[in-house]
Amino acid sequence: MALAAAGLGAALGGALRRFSAVSASGINVAIYLFFLSGGIGVAAFLPGWIQTIAHFTPTFYGVDALEAAIFYQSTDNLARDLTVLLLTAAGGLILGIMSLRRRLVDV
Repeated sequence: MALAAAGLGAALGGALRRFSAVSASGINVAIYLFFLSGGIGVAAFLPGWIQTIAHFTPTFYGVDALEAAIFYQSTDNLARDLTVLLLTAAGGLILGIMSLRRRLVDV
């Protein structure tokens, strides 16, 4: 999750190019992703339509892997969770690299 967040943060910074816009956007995105992941409350207790949206956020899979490992000592969905997290990290890093490369070329 840290690699994905770093890459997406770099992409957002390269696209918006202003500290105030990046920090405001980043905070809002982080709060929504944390809520949808089940970090504030258990995702299973959310309404069905929010649970459906939550499955499209990568933070959901990070929290799911952490909960399974700590609370249930289970590795049932670990391969799925790690695959989603690795693909998100790769995508975030690629977006960040492309955004920074474009920024350097424009200068």
